[in-house]
Amino acid sequence: MTAIVTESDLRTLYDSFNTGDIDAFLEAFSPDARYYQYESSAVGRGLDQIRHILVGWTTSFIGAAIHDVFITHDEARAPEADGAVDCWHIDYRATGIFDKLIPGLDIPPTGLDVNVPFSDTVWIDGDGHVLRLENSMHIPALQA
Repeated sequence: MTAIVTESDLRTLYDSFNTGDIDAFLEAFSPDARYYQYESSAVGRGLDQIRHILVGWTTSFIGAAIHDVFITHDEARAPEADGAVDCWHIDYRATGIFDKLIPGLDIPPTGLDVNVPFSDTVWIDGDGHVLRLENSMHIPALQA
């Protein structure tokens, strides 16, 4: 497993999404991690469910890519997740052509090239692995 200790580690993690390397992205996660997508409309518990969510996202957009990543350290929030010792906040934009329905999100695809703001909060366990990730997005940007 890949340990997340610094901002650079997080940048490497998010860069792996742009290369389509879901396995590299998941290497940073604890085996019992939880992934809350779009204000909890889809919850992944464990690596297999999280993989399903991430693959659903990447296959719903043609040319999906993450841009303008801004990371802040938020260690004061670490106690919010059981077992977490650290917390990070990541803001970014995702682009691509919204071509297929995203699992857990009942918005019909538009076929439009979209630029959607996202915000993730990532809790890290004592071994430096993602224990919990909460993802939110600006849903109206999918329909623009």
